[in-house]
Amino acid sequence: MPKRKRGKGLSNDEIIKRLHRIIGDGTSVEMAVLRLMEEFYFVVKASLAEKGLNVSFSNVKYRDIASFVGLDSVRKFNDATLFDLRRSRIPTTLFKNVVLDMDILLIQYGPLAEQSDAEARSRFLAPIVNHLIAQFGSSFQNTPRSVMAGLITTRGRVEYHFKTFDGAISVVFVEVKFRIGDPEDRLDAIVQVIAECDACDWKNTRADFSVPVYGILCDGASFLFFAFDGTINPYKSTMGVVPRSRFRGLKLVDFSSEPTARPFIHSLRSIYETICNLLLCAYITSLKAFRDRFASQHGQQKSLDGWDKALKLAEEDWKSLRMRRCCARGRELDC
Repeated sequence: MPKRKRGKGLSNDEIIKRLHRIIGDGTSVEMAVLRLMEEFYFVVKASLAEKGLNVSFSNVKYRDIASFVGLDSVRKFNDATLFDLRRSRIPTTLFKNVVLDMDILLIQYGPLAEQSDAEARSRFLAPIVNHLIAQFGSSFQNTPRSVMAGLITTRGRVEYHFKTFDGAISVVFVEVKFRIGDPEDRLDAIVQVIAECDACDWKNTRADFSVPVYGILCDGASFLFFAFDGTINPYKSTMGVVPRSRFRGLKLVDFSSEPTARPFIHSLRSIYETICNLLLCAYITSLKAFRDRFASQHGQQKSLDGWDKALKLAEEDWKSLRMRRCCARGRELDC
């Protein structure tokens, strides 16, 4: 299905008139931006800045944004399509380095449950992603800032956007307050991830890339995984689940409540290998997108052998790592 076109068909003046009309009808500034940002973001942002209007998507609730991704707000995300979370086996030596780094950070910041500061938790959990990103060389680049600077605030949470080949944004990692217990707060946190994924998809579209955007939501006690598809109308946001598990996402055991660190390490490895698999998927889809864009720009003038070779190696590695996961369990699985 072709990518939806964003931002075409109206002049700047017409966009501004539409924005003012929506606000004049009693709609909040945030919802007015949600309706127009995908197509007309830069014009909308400039107009709001001139009028001194502040926009924070932390003010937007799930009931406001559900329809943007084809969901019924009354169902509270229970009607979201689910996809299976998979794991890619990693070397034990690599995982040990992660654990050692977190052990050092534990001395600096104390147990995770005692870290009330989002930045401290971010540093404590950073080894989970940092060591994995390093395995891709320069293919992934971490940009710890909001893509839509000044529009989506980062107060109370930390965000990371992972670009492939310094181009397409494939993964959005959002950390929020520790242990989201209230269901409404959890839904509002999911809204933040959806908004960020949508913004990244918009940015990718502007750069002529069409790739899924994966979202990771972490509250220190659990990791929730999402996939955002901007190629259909309405947009679609799906959620990851472990096959045959009732819990959506993965829980990180609080080691301070356990007699040994073993339960924490076991849960951490599951999370680590799930993120590894997600990054591999993002890497492969980005390779395909870059190869296709290269082909469309150069036609038959230049060979695609280099791109095809890189893609073949990546797919073989991905399959090998997942097969190792199956063999480690001693039986054939649908990995």
